[in-house]
Order: sequence, then C-alpha cells, then structure tokens
Amino acid sequence: MIFGLRNCNNLEFKLGGNVIAICNEFKYLGVVFSKNRSFFKAIKHNVEQAKKAMHLLYKRIRNLHIPIDLQIQLFDQTILPILLYGCEIWGFQNVKMIENVYNQFLRSITKLRKSTPIYMLYAELGIKPIEIHIKSRMIGFWIATLNSENSKLSKLMYNIMLSELGNGQNYKWLNHIKQILISVGRAELLDQQYIYNQKSIKAKIVKTLNDLFIQDWNTKVIQSSKGRNYNIIKEDVAFEYYLKLLPKNVYIPILKFRTSNHKLPIETGRWEAIPYQERKCFLCNDNEIGDEFHYLFICSYFANERYIFLKPYYYRRPNIYKYKVLMNSRNKLILRNLAKFINIIMNKFQ
Repeated sequence: MIFGLRNCNNLEFKLGGNVIAICNEFKYLGVVFSKNRSFFKAIKHNVEQAKKAMHLLYKRIRNLHIPIDLQIQLFDQTILPILLYGCEIWGFQNVKMIENVYNQFLRSITKLRKSTPIYMLYAELGIKPIEIHIKSRMIGFWIATLNSENSKLSKLMYNIMLSELGNGQNYKWLNHIKQILISVGRAELLDQQYIYNQKSIKAKIVKTLNDLFIQDWNTKVIQSSKGRNYNIIKEDVAFEYYLKLLPKNVYIPILKFRTSNHKLPIETGRWEAIPYQERKCFLCNDNEIGDEFHYLFICSYFANERYIFLKPYYYRRPNIYKYKVLMNSRNKLILRNLAKFINIIMNKFQ
C-alpha cells in the first residue's frame, strides 16, 4: 500500500521474484487502513461489526427482561469496545457514525422518539457522550507513547511528527491531541518529553473533559426550547432512580412525560411554531399554558384523577417546588400512581 499517491500503475514491488500486489486498503490488527489516509472505512467496519453484535444484545434484553441500567452496562462491556476499537489512532476523524449507533441504542431501550434531545437521554441515563471515551483513550495512548522507549516504532513515528513539517502542524492526529490538551488547560504538557504520574495526569484530564461536558449540558438545557420543563426537574447528569425502581411498563410514561415525548399543547405548539404564551389548554377555562405542570396540578378536566392518584400535598397550593419533588420522588407507590395519572393525561392527547 502506498499512502497518498493516486496513480500507482507505474510502480512495481517484488519479493523473491514474485510481484507484490498494490492494494487500496488493508486490514492490519483489526483496523482498516486506506491509501487515501482516511479512517472512514475503519470506522465503518467497526460500526458494521457492532451492529451484528447488537442483534444478540437486543435478543437477550427481550428474552431475559434485563433492567435498563444493566442494558447500558452490557452495551458498555460488549458493544462499545467494538465501536471504539483502534480509536486511539482514528479518533481525530468524524465519529458521527459511532455516535449514531450509540444514540440509536439509547432511543431503542427508552422508547423515545428521534426528536428527543440527546442531552435528555444522557441526563436521564447518567452517561457521557462517545466523544469523551475517544478523547480519554487518545490521551492515554499519547501518554503511553511519550513515556515509551525511543526504539519503539510508535515513539519513532511520534518523534518524526514533532520534528518535521512545522513541528507537526500537518498531522491531524497530533493536532487533535494538542486541541484536547488546550481545551482542558494542560497545553504545557506538549513541551514535555516524559510525563510522571501517568495515571494521575490522565485522571485529571478525563475529569476536566467530564466537567466541560457538564458545562455544555447545562448550556443546552437552558437554551433549548424543550428544556424549559426539563430544567425544573433535572439538575445534573445522573441515572434516575425511578428507572431502576419501577418495571418498564410503569417507568416509560414517566420517562416520556419528563422528556416531552407527548402531545400536550406546550409541545405540539412548538411543532407548529405557535408562540409560547399562546399554547393554551383547551380542556378547561383557566386560560393557562397547557404544559406538564398545568395538567398535573391545575387543569379542572383531570380533577377526579388528580384526587385519586396524587396526594393532597401536591395539588393544594401547587408550586414549582412541589412539582420538582413529585417528579423526583423515590417512593414506589407515589411513582406508580404518578405513572397512571400521566398515562391518562397523555392518552387524552393521542
């Protein structure tokens, strides 16, 4: 294989008198290398292999009725290593295909529609994006390379990248490493020839990457048109207890209600570009916005159901604090009744 050269017809290589074929791509140690120096086919190969493995995972989930937290753990242990195989060297590429597989799995196990913002999925399930996994592994590989023997092939290649072509400016992999270090405020590490306390340094970098993700998550929640309700009930990215406490048929209505997977006026009005203040409830005469809070605590149309399924504490003098407490309850009976009430509300708008 000759990297970067378009026309190889006039070249010939022999070994022991036998002509060696010149190929456009080659799989080495499970990673597909292409003559155009792109790792697109390597990523595509990982995705194809991961999707095959996911069929078996889905089958086990259906047959064994595995809890959702264990479903995520199984994905992380069996599918994620396939998706990210070799990402230490191809992580600088566009990883949209990898992210799509991950997000598709999350939507599948939660039964949420494609329009659900991914920041809600991450927050409800307490997970971090693929990008952080890739950056963490790239930094780990970079540190290991930096501290390896000078005679090692990867170290030799790294030294060549540093010494040639404007101090490595033309190498996408090295530039990506630099951007990661700059983003976490550790640009000074680029000038070091050896890193002491490797585990400690990597742990600090990964922690900063996670902190940056949380900052970005908070920004998206505040700025999103769908985040108005979610911002009230959700403060951090952490696995929600109700998903573990309740069976699937019970927690799904709560999950959909929390993430605006419904057809209440507040949501359908957004689809139709109706101004926020005009997305009124048409079931009662209160002339209030038809949002989640209104139907849970105020709307007279659901007065009987509210009396049956909610404790008086919540609907007597309702406020945002009580709404938040109810949606984050850890009481199994309260959550079961809440799910029944939510089902009634959402079914009315189907």
